[in-house]
Amino acid sequence: MSRLFLFAAMLIVSCSIEVSPADSLDKLKESWKLYMDECERNNSRDPPSAGLVCNRLFDNYACWPDGLPNATVSVTCPWYLPWHNKVHHGMVYQECDASGQWATMKNTSECDSNDQSLGKRPRLNKAHLQKNKANGGSFCSDKIMERNVSSTTVQTLLPLNTTAGTNATAEPFSVFDGCDHQVEGILFDLTLQSINVIVGIPANLLVIAILIRNRKEPTTSDIFLGCLAFMDAYFSATPPLTFLNLYYWQSKEVWLAVKFSYGVKDTSGPLFLSCICLDRFVAVIFPVRFGQFKPIIYRLSLSLLVFCLTFAYSAAKTVGGLPNFEKVFTGEMLAAFTWMVLCNVSILWALKKSSRAGGKDEMHPMKKKAFKTVLSILCIIVFNYLPPVALFPFEDVYSPDVFRCYVQPVGFAFLNISSTIQPLIYLCRLDKVPFFSDTCLKNCCICVNAKNNKTPATQIPPV
Repeated sequence: MSRLFLFAAMLIVSCSIEVSPADSLDKLKESWKLYMDECERNNSRDPPSAGLVCNRLFDNYACWPDGLPNATVSVTCPWYLPWHNKVHHGMVYQECDASGQWATMKNTSECDSNDQSLGKRPRLNKAHLQKNKANGGSFCSDKIMERNVSSTTVQTLLPLNTTAGTNATAEPFSVFDGCDHQVEGILFDLTLQSINVIVGIPANLLVIAILIRNRKEPTTSDIFLGCLAFMDAYFSATPPLTFLNLYYWQSKEVWLAVKFSYGVKDTSGPLFLSCICLDRFVAVIFPVRFGQFKPIIYRLSLSLLVFCLTFAYSAAKTVGGLPNFEKVFTGEMLAAFTWMVLCNVSILWALKKSSRAGGKDEMHPMKKKAFKTVLSILCIIVFNYLPPVALFPFEDVYSPDVFRCYVQPVGFAFLNISSTIQPLIYLCRLDKVPFFSDTCLKNCCICVNAKNNKTPATQIPPV
C-alpha cells in the first residue's frame, strides 16, 4: 500500500514539475506534419475550381477549402492541437474578400485552450528545462504541452521556414516546391535533362528501331535493352512539360504526371540494368545453366515483374505522404548498385582468367571486345549511380533545405543523364548501325572506333 501511495505521489509531483516538453513538442510536430499531408492529399483530389474563389490551401495552421468571395469560411479546429479533445466542436473562421484573397487575419478563439494560466506563463526556455523520464512522463505529456503551448504560439514552435505567418495567401504552384530561393541544384538537374530531350530521345528510339530490325537474330538481353530504351525515351520527353509547367501552366496535375515519370526513372533504370547484368553474369560464369534458361518466357516474366514494381513505386511516389518512402529508393539504389558492380567485376575477372588459362598473352578478339564492353558499362554505372548512392544514405547529415534543394537534385541529375549515355554507349559498341553511314558513326563514336581499329574487326552480337 505504501508503495502504491509513493508511486501516486511521484506521479503527481512529476506532473507539477516545470519540465521541457521536448518529447511532446516532437509529438506535436509529427501530428502537424500528418495533418498537413492529409490536407494536401484532400485538396489535390478535386480539380481547381472555376471562377473567382479564394484558393484552397494549408496555411500552416488549418486546412482551408475553396472559399467564395465576400463570404466567411469556417473549418473545424485542427486535430493536431494537444487540447483538441476540449475544442473538437470549435471552428476557425476566415474571410474571403471580393477579389478572391484570404483576409490577413482569422478567428481562432474557439480553438484556443481554456487554461487561464496561459497568458501568465513565460515562453519556454529549453536551456533551463530537463526531459521528464519518470514513469508518469507519458501520462503528463499532454498536460505539459497544453500548459506550455497555446494556439498563438503553436506556429512559432512548428518547424516552418516562413516569414509570412499563417495568413499568407496561396502562391502559384512551383516545381521548385520550397526551393524558390535555392534553385541552383534544380536548374542543374533540368539542364542535364534538356540533353535527354535533344540527344536521348532520338538515341533511344534508334536503339528500339535496331532491336526491332534484328528481332530475327536477337541476343538474350535484347528484351531488357528494349524495355530500358522505351522507359528512357518516355522519361526524356518530360523536361518540356516541366519547363512549361514552371513558367506557364503552374498546374499541380501536370507536376503529378512529371512526378510519376521520375518514379519510372528511379526504378526502371536500376532494375532493368540489373536484369542485363544478371543475363551476362549467368552467360559468362554459368554457361551450361545459361543454355537451360534461354527460352524467352523467363525474360518476359522478369520484365513483367520489373514493370509491376516500377508502376507501383511510381504511383506511391505520385500520391506521396507515405512514411519513410525515400528510404525505399535509397535501399533500391544501394542494392542495385552493389549487384551491378559485383556482377560486372565478376565478368571481367572471369574473362581475364580464361585468357590467362589459354597460355596466351593476347586475349581472343571476341573476348577482348566483350571485356571492353563490360568495362565501359561498369564505368557508366559508377558515373551515373555512385553520386546518389554516396549522398542519399547520409540525409540526416544535411539540413532539410540543403538536402532537398541541393543534394537530391544533383544526385538525381547524374542518374537522369543516363537516359542519354546508355543508348549512346550501346550504339557506339555496334560495328554497323542501321540508318547511319559509316562516316556518321565514326564521327559520333571516334574514341571507341580508334580503339577498335587496333584489332581485327569481328562481327559479333552486342554483349
